[in-house]
Amino acid sequence: DSFATDDLVAGGLSWDTTPDDLREYFSSFGPVLECSIKQDPTTGRSRGFAFLVFESKEIVEKILAHADHFVKGRKVDPKPAH
Repeated sequence: DSFATDDLVAGGLSWDTTPDDLREYFSSFGPVLECSIKQDPTTGRSRGFAFLVFESKEIVEKILAHADHFVKGRKVDPKPAH
């Protein structure tokens, strides 16, 4: 498939961070194809991390090369999803 996608895990999210917050921030680096915040199945509360899928691995590389990322005033920690 010539259409390369790549994934990130973003950790350190505040409990009230929404997928829209993450899309709004990370779309400045390139198109966000998917974004899902992982939730505790019992409480429904955010577990403080999300999976994001981008259009290309170049976008992920650009994000990882950027020093600090802040969403809703909180530093988030993006890492490649393996």
